[in-house]
Amino acid sequence: MKTPTPGIRPQIHRARTDLLGIYLNDHLAGATVGAGRSRFAARSHRDPPYAEPLRHLADEIAEDRASLLRIMRSLACRGAATRSRHPARPSGWGVSRAMGAFAGVHL
Repeated sequence: MKTPTPGIRPQIHRARTDLLGIYLNDHLAGATVGAGRSRFAARSHRDPPYAEPLRHLADEIAEDRASLLRIMRSLACRGAATRSRHPARPSGWGVSRAMGAFAGVHL
């Protein structure tokens, strides 16, 4: 590593926002699947002592996903808009539905 010369600012390279977009889209896919599965679990277990904690968990996961989408939109990350923006690209929602069908679970 080169030692900076006093009085001269080191060159700062721009961050690779495309990699950040990939990273955040991976999290969005996971959050989408997690939100769907947690809602399914909350609907499936309506009896105490499971009903309230599962509903609360499903609500928190949905809120976290919404926050992630807001962050992605503010950073102008690809995939943060609507599903129709990139129709050929698999979405977390589509993957969740396909995996549920593969596993014999209907969401």
